[in-house]
Amino acid sequence: MLQALLPQAEQIMRQLAAPEAAVAGKRLLAEVAGQLLRSAEPGSDRQLAWAQLLSWAAVSTDQLDLLAGLLDGRAEVPGLVVDTELRWALLRRLAATGRAGDAEIDAELERDPTVAGQRHAAGCRAALPDAAHKSAAWASLAESEDLGMQGVEEVARSFAQPEQAQLLAPYAGRYLAALPAIWSSRGEHLRILLGQLLFPYSATSPELVEQINAFLAAEGRDPGLARVLIEGRDMVERALRSRALPA
Repeated sequence: MLQALLPQAEQIMRQLAAPEAAVAGKRLLAEVAGQLLRSAEPGSDRQLAWAQLLSWAAVSTDQLDLLAGLLDGRAEVPGLVVDTELRWALLRRLAATGRAGDAEIDAELERDPTVAGQRHAAGCRAALPDAAHKSAAWASLAESEDLGMQGVEEVARSFAQPEQAQLLAPYAGRYLAALPAIWSSRGEHLRILLGQLLFPYSATSPELVEQINAFLAAEGRDPGLARVLIEGRDMVERALRSRALPA
């Protein structure tokens, strides 16, 4: 139940929270995760779940220092096994916050040169907070068919960091422009996945709702494509209502 709940918390942050609220929420979650990580039974599933939470929620310097220490061996939590999957998760968060770059990703890929390692490395690069890496990640998702289903999911989730909203702003328009070509060139499952994962929640605003409405008003839109946009628009409207509530 715990491991099912934590990804839902991340999804809520991604889809509903304003950028500043996402940062504050992640900081709070990571603070509690750090405490529970140390108090959990060594080697238990709960201990691993708290480490996984910390690996996507860490924000503050001390939280990121712990991630970096677990990755390079300077920090230890009794019973916690920092295996290959957890190493990549830690590195992805360090990359997203600017604490790691291509050199560290290349080094980790040397440790794990598997197909899964290549997929994780692509995800880490997509998370990097600069325009060049975002552009490359977008091209691999929207303009190329080289990524498989798992690769698309990992790169897209890494690409869309809610606290990187300003960097992602240009992709709201690019999403709507690219969607018809994605829909006509990809298989059913992949195009739905791309339509959902690339939806520009980071650009949530009344203007985005208007852009989606104008897009849907055009004749000849595929019903499946329209459904993905309507579901995303509904979430945007829900986010706007949520953000309008008193603090």
